Amino acid sequence: MPDQAARLAVGRDYLNLRFQEPSVTRLITLIETHIQGETADALSGLARQLDAAEVARVFELIRNDNEATVQDVEGALRLYLYACQEDFADGWNSSEKFSRLMAEDGTWGPLMQEAIVDMVASFETACPLFEKHPRENWTTVGSSDRPVLSMNGELDTQTAGVWGALAVQDYNDAQVVMVPETGHGTIRFSQCAKDITAAFIEDPESALDTSCVENLRLPVMLPDGTMHPLPY
Repeated sequence: MPDQAARLAVGRDYLNLRFQEPSVTRLITLIETHIQGETADALSGLARQLDAAEVARVFELIRNDNEATVQDVEGALRLYLYACQEDFADGWNSSEKFSRLMAEDGTWGPLMQEAIVDMVASFETACPLFEKHPRENWTTVGSSDRPVLSMNGELDTQTAGVWGALAVQDYNDAQVVMVPETGHGTIRFSQCAKDITAAFIEDPESALDTSCVENLRLPVMLPDGTMHPLPY
């Protein structure tokens, strides 16, 4: 495609095919709308040679192919809706601020500094499109008497696991669970984390049984070949 507008247009029509009944005509329409010349003729010729089962298979592949794209786009939109309305208000999170804080800290290597700044850059591009709605005192540590579960992954490289305890330090009824061998999005990594989450949702007033996390930590092999679990 020659430019961004053309790419967006063909992407939109291609995505829309997943809602359509399989049809050679629809494939040819997509081709002839967005592609010209010998390439269009060749693709249209191939489409006309497909039998009914092959056309159905093409549309099945289109739906499968688009599923990951749709999830990425919807996921990104939800993230921006959440982050851009508050987290990036008043320059609270910005490339400049991250760079300054990392330089002041002095423990960040150059590659990590570059990676963090690059990560923030995508928000700086998207967030001007959203109206800001920060809460009053939104940058201060909150407090509450309500039951709260703070569950964090020990291997989370995006939000440090220890931040979970800091976030609920002034909560009167908070349960903190650190889950080994777990990254960002804690409940996605193990049935143990899912069970703890479900138990809290069903009965947030009760003490949680978190004993399953002890089995998640991988053992280490000593020079004599014996395996030993690491302490939790």
